[in-house]
Amino acid sequence: MKKKSPEEQKFENDVKKLKIQAEFGASMFENPEANLPPEVESKWLDSIIAFEKAAEKKEVKKIREVLSFPELPAPENLDSTQITNALGSAIELLNQKGIEVSSIYDVPDKEMYRFICEDLMEVDMNIIDSPGWITTFTYEEFYPNHEEDLKRDVREFVESMLKGKPGQMEWKLESPFSYNNREYSNSEFIDLAERFGNGRRFSLIEMTIDTLTISELKGHVSAQLEYQEHNQETKKTKLSFEFVNEYDWWMIIKVSFPPIDISF
Repeated sequence: MKKKSPEEQKFENDVKKLKIQAEFGASMFENPEANLPPEVESKWLDSIIAFEKAAEKKEVKKIREVLSFPELPAPENLDSTQITNALGSAIELLNQKGIEVSSIYDVPDKEMYRFICEDLMEVDMNIIDSPGWITTFTYEEFYPNHEEDLKRDVREFVESMLKGKPGQMEWKLESPFSYNNREYSNSEFIDLAERFGNGRRFSLIEMTIDTLTISELKGHVSAQLEYQEHNQETKKTKLSFEFVNEYDWWMIIKVSFPPIDISF
């Protein structure tokens, strides 16, 4: 079979894009920096078409049924070694059917195995019969770890501010956003903070959480920070953060971060 020239392959890809738009109503968003070779783009478009066709069927099954009703040993009947082995076997069984299970934070083997046996098996999932398609579930979708979420957000915010790159956290900041008792729009804060950080070099030495409280849809975190600027002596300061939970998502609404004053 004669290999298609790059021009022929590009033309065929354009036809596939039009087909996707016409048949499935999907919009194509191209990244000009990706510059995929025509052959690679063709395979990517084929996978989109296969996925859209599978999604149209709207076939739903419980994961237990997808796995042909496996008989998994009850977690309460297993010791620690058996639990680890059973967990490995269960994960492999899921992987064989294109199902991936993971966790954001550390979860003991016994709890993860229980989660698979008692919770995940009863979940309804859409059947996507497309080569290479993976359906992923995370433990925290079912059992959110709000305390660890807040700790992670605080650390990421501090690190981004010390690096002068707060834009990395923009999607986590409420608008309006209060910083050191001054209110800013989301974009205004990002712009000022990045200009402040331009040319400055801060290093995070250590950060420890003093208090963390969650009440209904609000969260508060206070922390101690050791940091260094331009290799000078180490300094210490206190930080505080206020959060609000919106649609099961924590947003930062107020921060007190004395060493970095962006109101210049």
